[in-house]
Order: sequence, then C-alpha cells, then structure tokens
Amino acid sequence: MPSPTVDQELSQWLEVATFETPSEQFAQWRQGIAALASALTPELSFGLVAAAYEQVADEARDWMTDVIKATDPTFTGRKDKLLSILAGAAAIEVLESENHATRTLVLLLVESAGYTFSTPVVPAVEGVAHRVGNEIRRQVRNRNLSLDNLQAEIAQQLKEAGSVNPEPPG
Repeated sequence: MPSPTVDQELSQWLEVATFETPSEQFAQWRQGIAALASALTPELSFGLVAAAYEQVADEARDWMTDVIKATDPTFTGRKDKLLSILAGAAAIEVLESENHATRTLVLLLVESAGYTFSTPVVPAVEGVAHRVGNEIRRQVRNRNLSLDNLQAEIAQQLKEAGSVNPEPPG
C-alpha cells in the first residue's frame, strides 16, 4: 500500500533540494520509491537508511540506481542529495507498510541513525519512525505474550524477512 506521507510530501522534499521535476519523471520516481520499498531486504536496509542520512555507500547507490532505472531509464544515481531524498521516502514507505519484519528493522535503524548521523534529508523520516515506534510499543504493551510466544513470533517475522536461521534457540 502506498504511503500517504510520501504521496503528500514528495514534491515538497524534491523542491527543497532544488530539483525541478517534470510530472512524468515525478511519477517515475514515485514508482521507484515504491519499488525500493518492496525490494528491500534486511541486508539492504542498512544502506537505504544510511543513504537517507546522506551516507550513500557504493553498494546502496548501485542497488538503488538499478531499482529506480526500471521506472526511470534516465536515472543515473549520481546525485547524492536526490538518492538521499528517494531513500528517505522509501524508508517512510516501509515504515508505513504492513511488512512487519522489515518495518521493525527500518524503525530500529532510523532510531539508531539519529545517534550516529546528523539528520535525514527528509525530516519526516524521524517523525514517521517515532510515530510508528510508539504504535508498535503500545501494541506490544497491550499484548500478554509469554517468552515462548514472543520467540515464535520473532522467528516467524525473521522467516518472512528471509533470515538465514529463523528458528528460535531451543
């Protein structure tokens, strides 16, 4: 499901970076953001979140460029600011998604990045992460989980996210 936050604010984020975006390219980038969010794996999450904080590693740049090129063949991936905006928007897309395992990992990475890096290019990243984190914590507090049930639930989420060893220790 597309993120309402991204849909409402993407043009403003791009404007702040002084990108004049033709409507066709805007639509292609919006599709690219959705593609980044849906293709995100736990391993790629680290690079995506770091890119949202203007720490664009070569591996993240290559992956993001390949994914976005599928929706915008003219995309080069050479503009770090643009990559950071698209990465931030994709992080928000994941945070507002129903993919619980990836959402939780991105949430933890964003919360950690706030201590390591300065601020994300898209300021809404931290606000959305804070809101989603509070929702998750509220949901967890309202549940009465035993340790066994919690381990089984975490193992299931890891399995859905493609973890190598999803079985809880036994």
